[in-house]
Amino acid sequence: MRPKSIPEFTRRMNELFRLKNGHIYQDTLLMMCTGRIELDLLKLDDLLHERHGEYEDDALSMSDIIIQEYGPVANAFVDGLLNWSEILLA
Repeated sequence: MRPKSIPEFTRRMNELFRLKNGHIYQDTLLMMCTGRIELDLLKLDDLLHERHGEYEDDALSMSDIIIQEYGPVANAFVDGLLNWSEILLA
């Protein structure tokens, strides 16, 4: 489920990805276009690479590494933020 506020997004990112600065993973430009809380997927990918190296070299997708390191709830959170059908059907 997509967070309804920036504080909710920040709290969930902090909890799920063991962060102290989850707010920096918002995509503010996309948020201005959609009017919704949006994830900066490139920043999240950078974080995952910083923490877990080149996981693609081990044939792991971003989803795979999130599930492996942070669990299925974290992966579902990210998937929910990337659900473009919500925007297209709105």
